[in-house]
Amino acid sequence: MGAKRLKERFSRLLSGDVNRMPEASQATGKPTLYLHIGMPKTATTALQRCLFENRTDLLARQHCLYPCHAMGWYQQVPIVKSIVRSVFPKAIFNESIADIDTAEWLSGLGGQQAASGCRKIIISSEFLWAAQAMQTHLKFHGDTDENFTCIEGVVRKTKETFSAYDDVKIVVYLRRQDSWLESFFNQQIKIGAVIPAEDAVMEVKNYLLYAKNLKLWAKYFGQEQVLVRFYEAAAPDIIGDFCRVAGLDADALNRPAATGSEAVNPSLSPRAVRIMRTAIERQLDPELRERMRIVLTNTSAVTNTGPNRSRYAVFSRSFHDCVLDQYRQDTEELAALYPGAKQYLDKKDAEKEHPVERGNGDSHWEEQAELLIEKLMAENGGQSGK
Repeated sequence: MGAKRLKERFSRLLSGDVNRMPEASQATGKPTLYLHIGMPKTATTALQRCLFENRTDLLARQHCLYPCHAMGWYQQVPIVKSIVRSVFPKAIFNESIADIDTAEWLSGLGGQQAASGCRKIIISSEFLWAAQAMQTHLKFHGDTDENFTCIEGVVRKTKETFSAYDDVKIVVYLRRQDSWLESFFNQQIKIGAVIPAEDAVMEVKNYLLYAKNLKLWAKYFGQEQVLVRFYEAAAPDIIGDFCRVAGLDADALNRPAATGSEAVNPSLSPRAVRIMRTAIERQLDPELRERMRIVLTNTSAVTNTGPNRSRYAVFSRSFHDCVLDQYRQDTEELAALYPGAKQYLDKKDAEKEHPVERGNGDSHWEEQAELLIEKLMAENGGQSGK
């Protein structure tokens, strides 16, 4: 759905009687607003999809509103886009995301809130986490006063945007920095991007300075309102963990059988990473590469899970150790505020193993498929798609 159609749909929602309930069901107090700000690569897609697909039952049975006006995605990214762009016009967003007026969107939210009598509202978008850095040129990724002034501007604007709500809880999931980089660049390889050398990636990124970012959120919303969760401890059931934080009944939700954190968007296995890197280097035909991506994504859901899983599909072990050293001071500050972060000071593998059910029999066709593709790539090493 294009931006224009999203805008038209948004206007219709404001003027119509969508999701309206009898006056007698309206609550008298203001609802608690849960603002899920990310960060990316912490099962945000799985959580947002679950909330979106269960939004009708959430409202009817648990009095929780997951706003859906001006949405083309599972998350409320249009309102985030309007907030970020007002502070940092250079931020890059997908063209399909509707350009909306903040006041108009909030009016729509207020209408849904009043009509439904909800007690809770959930707004979710990982684009709020260090927003301008995640959405633009690398020069805005560094640990500089100028960049953090922009980040603070977005946090302050977010506070202003939702100032009508007395109780705003900030929910954020963190992931150990080396693990986050591994996952992020695994995704980049999957979509066909050429990733930089390890030395280039090693430069400190402002969005991975967790304590420094969280202090800004605490400054504007209050320390007690910032609810920090750790991906490694919450996985594989991030959805269930979030429901506990928001006081929701996870068992009442219609959820996929696989609750693993990467069930929706699995990382590539080490072998699949090698294959995709080769395909990118040889500039294989885009259509062929896309078919490979689909196959390897499906096989990796099995081959990249369980006791034989490798943590180092993209970067070397030494890279992981160096990354943890780079962020150690910030992590120590984080651990002083949130003891759960102490695990990030240990260079041992932080993530748990989450075996995937293979079904009846001992089928290893996924691994055989990867081996076959790798062999075919090696035998046709001299051919190019150009």
